[in-house]
Amino acid sequence: MGDELPVPPVFAGGGDRVSRTAGPTRILLLRTFQEAAIRLHDSPRGDTRSAAEGHQAETVEAYSAYAEWYARKTKGFTPYSPLRTEIHEFCRASSGPLLDAGAGCRRDAVQMARAGRDVVAVDAVPALLEAEPPHTRVRPVVGDVRDLPVHDASVGAVWCSAVLLHMDPADFVAALREFLRVLAPGGFAQISLKEGDGHSAEPMADSTVHRRHFFFYPLDRLRDFSAAAGFRIEGTWTGEQADSSGTVQTWRKLLLRPLG
Repeated sequence: MGDELPVPPVFAGGGDRVSRTAGPTRILLLRTFQEAAIRLHDSPRGDTRSAAEGHQAETVEAYSAYAEWYARKTKGFTPYSPLRTEIHEFCRASSGPLLDAGAGCRRDAVQMARAGRDVVAVDAVPALLEAEPPHTRVRPVVGDVRDLPVHDASVGAVWCSAVLLHMDPADFVAALREFLRVLAPGGFAQISLKEGDGHSAEPMADSTVHRRHFFFYPLDRLRDFSAAAGFRIEGTWTGEQADSSGTVQTWRKLLLRPLG
């Protein structure tokens, strides 16, 4: 148990992303929040992206500032939440390493690990990944879901819960394309986001300074985004569950398979 485990082959190269330590499971998160926020804010895609990148940076900053509060609110499953059952089915239907894209405090990733699966847990906020004790089968990695630090065709399935609801259309499709890139043949992605249409900016907890941006899309737009990224929607359903504020919301779930 004292031997150092090698970094799994699913990780893309680059020492600024992850590093091994003397412990058997611990991954050092080398990028600070400031570095992550700068990366999310600076974009080579031109001035037309500045507003969207600003929304992303503001959302990441809110999660970083309230990481302890958010981890406390989301470390367990709310009563009657369908997530435990959905995670069980996700694990049963998949094979190989799993990717939790936008893992937060790693609650869902740990649930997958308890089912005997190896999981890469990626999130843009180091403080969230570090908020809960490590698990031997979960590898936390700081990264952007629009530019995953994961090798091509290296994971059996991608789980992305309550993450893409922070993305404008261009970023939403960019993230889906990354999911397609990292999926091994026969793999699939499962995503969830709140039902609705439009954009809102909401305070983080009781903050008068920090806020998160939310984007809501009807099903027809989600179909368009999926097709643009190279996916088809194999299945979709809705469910009621509470968000981090404790408000019960209707959530849209999508099971995506690569086209062709």
